[in-house]
Amino acid sequence: MGEAKLVYGIGAAKAGTTWLHRYLSSHPECHFRSVKELHYFDTLGADGAEWRARKPVQKLQALDRRRGRTANRRATDLRDWAEMLAQTDPTHQAYLAYLNQDNTARNLVGDMTPSYATLDTARFAEMAVLVPETRFVFLMRDPLDRLWSNIRMSARRGTKTEAEFQSRANALIDQFNTGLHPTAERRSDYATTLENLFSAVPRDRVLIGFFETLFTDAAIARLTRFLGLSPLPAAFEVKALEGQKFRLDAERRARALDRLQGQYDAVSKFLAGPLPDRWQAQLSRG
Repeated sequence: MGEAKLVYGIGAAKAGTTWLHRYLSSHPECHFRSVKELHYFDTLGADGAEWRARKPVQKLQALDRRRGRTANRRATDLRDWAEMLAQTDPTHQAYLAYLNQDNTARNLVGDMTPSYATLDTARFAEMAVLVPETRFVFLMRDPLDRLWSNIRMSARRGTKTEAEFQSRANALIDQFNTGLHPTAERRSDYATTLENLFSAVPRDRVLIGFFETLFTDAAIARLTRFLGLSPLPAAFEVKALEGQKFRLDAERRARALDRLQGQYDAVSKFLAGPLPDRWQAQLSRG
């Protein structure tokens, strides 16, 4: 077997990447480690050193607390991941070795890290030539739905009551609406991701998909063709990481939609055609 093809799932956050990772992990022609988000390319350099040292330890500690319900493979993958991140390797050979460890007969390996959507053109160009055949998958979701889902996920962490959760979620959307949530700004910036990605990577090596149409036979057929995989039926009824329910109030919704208008415009221009139905419905509500 020649060198395995490499697919990067670059985002967006809360747009179906966890479900996609599970689907590809189950495919007999794919070799995916159980650690979904490797955070390799977005933590390179001095700024990411502290994260690389801390995060694997936290995940291993969490695994120890759940040891009775977790397979040994997860522990092995986490330890190998920690060792890989601890290395300084400008050729990225340790990263490739991690992806390919124990891969003897499968032709696709991958890294599904949604925060890669925030990388710049130079980093995408570097990723694109790491192996002879690379592919990029960028899933988008209605900008307001994605933002609110991501905020609800963040708000849920560390809150014990429904009242605390709702208060935290409202505070986070208020920060976004007033320009005080730079992380949410970066994660919502489809326009910049598309510009940087297509400035560095040939179009035939990028698949743009939408959360709203991902869970269909047609979308999976398109994906498997793009990745050079045999068709495999998907379990669409199994959803991943569904967020805690909480309706966004009308005033906050209107302000967020106004701030996101440029993203709808940018994706519409990129598509050179109509936006997905859910996106159009959001805009029509005003």
